[in-house]
Formats: sequence, C-alpha cells, structure tokens
Amino acid sequence: MSSCSISTTTTAEDGGRTAITAVHPDIIQTLILTKLDGPTLISAGFASSQLQNLCSDENLWRKICNSSWPSTSDPIIQKAVSTFPSGHRSFFSDSFPSINEQKSGTGNHSNNPFPSPELISAVDIHFEDELLYSKVLTTETKSGWFMSSPFRIELLGHKEIVPTPVKFDGDDENCKSNLQEKMKLSWILIDPAKNRAVNISSLNPVSVRRHWLTEELKIRYSTVMGSGDGEGLVQCGIVVTCEGSYSAGRDAVVAIRRGMLLFRQGDVLGSLVEFDKAIQLDPRQKAYLWQRGLSLYYLDRYEEGAEQFRLDVAQNPNDTEESIWCFLCEAQLYGVDEARKRYLEVGRDPRPVMREAYNMFKDGGDPEKLVAAFSSGQPNEYFYASLYAGLYYESQNEPDAAKVHLIAACQSPYGSRSDDYMAALAKVHCKCRNWNLN
Repeated sequence: MSSCSISTTTTAEDGGRTAITAVHPDIIQTLILTKLDGPTLISAGFASSQLQNLCSDENLWRKICNSSWPSTSDPIIQKAVSTFPSGHRSFFSDSFPSINEQKSGTGNHSNNPFPSPELISAVDIHFEDELLYSKVLTTETKSGWFMSSPFRIELLGHKEIVPTPVKFDGDDENCKSNLQEKMKLSWILIDPAKNRAVNISSLNPVSVRRHWLTEELKIRYSTVMGSGDGEGLVQCGIVVTCEGSYSAGRDAVVAIRRGMLLFRQGDVLGSLVEFDKAIQLDPRQKAYLWQRGLSLYYLDRYEEGAEQFRLDVAQNPNDTEESIWCFLCEAQLYGVDEARKRYLEVGRDPRPVMREAYNMFKDGGDPEKLVAAFSSGQPNEYFYASLYAGLYYESQNEPDAAKVHLIAACQSPYGSRSDDYMAALAKVHCKCRNWNLN
C-alpha cells in the first residue's frame, strides 16, 4: 500500500492479489470507504496519499457525522461546521468521544473572558443503537447568568417531558443495569466563533440511581477537562431523568399524568380529581404536587392552593415559581400587603427571568420593565416575563393589564409552540378568564 500510483497491478510477490491503488477511485469511495466508521476512515487515510485524498471527501465525513450524531443534520450545526478548517472532518476530530485538551499559544487578555457570543449544543441519546432523543440548542454567553458558576444548560423547557418507546422490564437492578450498559449520550458543545467543538459527555453513564420518592431514575454522565488556561479543571455533569414505573406508586404516577393531560386540555376540575386520586394512592406524592396547586388556583380554592405550594417549597426550597404561586393564592385571600409579609424565601433560580420575577413579586416592581428587559432575549424568557407580568397585574386587581400580557405570552413563539406545562397554563388562564386569544 505504499505506492500512490493507480496503475499498480498484481505481482507474484503479492500472491496474485490486486493492490488497493489499482482499484478505480470511484469504487473505493462509493463501495469501500462508505462502509467505514470515523476512526477507521482516519486510519485508512494514512495508508497512501491517494487514500488520504479520497478519505478527506466532505460528503463522506458529513454522512459519518450525521450517522454518529443525528443532531448534526440540523441546519444550525451545518452552518457552524461549514466554517471549520476541514469541515466535517475537523468537526469529527474535535467531537469524537475522547477529549483532547487544546492548549493555546497565547493567553486571553480581552476584557471579555468569553469572546464568543454563543455556544451551540448538539445532543443525542441512544438506547441499544435506537435514537431516543435529539436536539440542538443555542446558548448566549454575554450575560452574567452565563458567567456565573456553575454554568447550567436546561435542555428541555421547564417541566417539559419527552416520551420514549423504551420499556424497562424486570426487577429494578436489571433495569438500572440495562441503562448503565445500553444508554449512550453525546453532548457536543460547539464554539462557532473559534470553529471548535468538544464532546463533554462520558458517553456511558457514571451512575444510575432511583429517587426514593418520585421513583424517577437519574442517569448521570460526567467528564473532567482542563479549564483552558492551565490553572485548573472543569467538571461537566449531565443528568437524564427517566420516569419510574416499578413500584406500588406506579398507579399514582399514572393518575398524575392523566391530571396533567386534562389540565392541558382545559379541564381544570378533572385534573384536580386525578391529582387527588394520586394522593389517595400514594400519600407521599402530595408534598410534590405543584400541578395540583395550579389547578386549585384556577378553581378559586386559594387556601388549599397556598397550602399545596408551601408543602412544595418545604421539600424544594429553591423553587422560585412555587413561591410566586403561593403569593398569588394568598394575595387573593389576604391582599397584596399581607401576602408579601408571608412571602416564601427561596434559593437563587438559575434563570435570570425568574430571578427578576421573584424579586418583583417579593418587593414590588414594574411588570413593564420585566417584559422590556427580556423582549429581545430567548423565546422562553420573553414568554415567562409576559406570563408573570400578567399574573402580577392580576394580583394587583388590574385585569385589563393582566389580559394584555397573558395573551402576549400565549401568542409568543414559545407560548404557542412549546410543550412546556406553563405554556399550557397561560392558555388555561385565558380560558378561565373568558379572554379570546384570537
């Protein structure tokens, strides 16, 4: 294989075999190289200059990337990869599971410690080679939220759920063992400004544990890499949550799902019936049923709603939204001033829009400023700003202003397209108030 000539023929020393260089390049490229995976294709390119040229074909590498990571077929990824030095070949070299630290020859003396305006995430989850989930997400890097530590990316919308066809049968240990061995996750982080990418997932889980109450399985992936400045290490952790379904609490979980579906459909009373049924089946669920509190609010059962949200915050002291909804219930019961005295203090929400909304309800503020601050932000930020601006006006007994912002939330791109439970809530709110979205 050391020869580069395509005219090489069989020899006695070869035992009558035909050298690879004697095969027509089209046959090599279409019938041989297309059968290889990425690492093998790279190795084949070292065999001869002819093969190196054939193995560098952009279309060949695009197909390998799309096959390895289905998310890379997204137009956002295609546009970013098109600027890489060698296109998809460079992208594969950066992203193939092992992490190779790239040392920079010069330090970064810019006033902005992260000059790239955005990062792109390409995420793929497989189980036994079957694709379960694939998504591309863009994250801005200019705000203080990004620069805070630890940095956090939520792949799904708040309280969003993605169904999968995977069935986990057998006892719990076998279930966890199957996930440990067969569920693979790739999370490629792309810097389009520097034309670099890195796979921050460990590919295989480092742990699989079941939550004692919710029975959800928490599948954790983790990697550790250099910080880039040679002065420390960075840990990247990814958690996939799978709904539990093996114990006596299964029927309660089914009732909760039915209740959530009925609420999304606008049947608030029917949803409450299902949530209460879940509590009868498994009393442990009550302390976590924030969905029940929302249904109680729209049924004007504010005292029970406030009780539900206080139970939720007691179990999850960092939940900003439960604190706000408790305030909304108690504002209807006692008035705004008294509700503010009873306001539930919670931890720091990772979402900037919810931190601002939390402070607005806690201390009083201007809902118009909240909406203006996030009007040019991410679609979900504008939605949440509009939603909570409308709810704030409702707590102040200003229905006309509330109507403007709640309808805006419903008609926003995120509110009209997202599967987020709160997007459904905005529509339910308008329905309960007899507001026409059209």
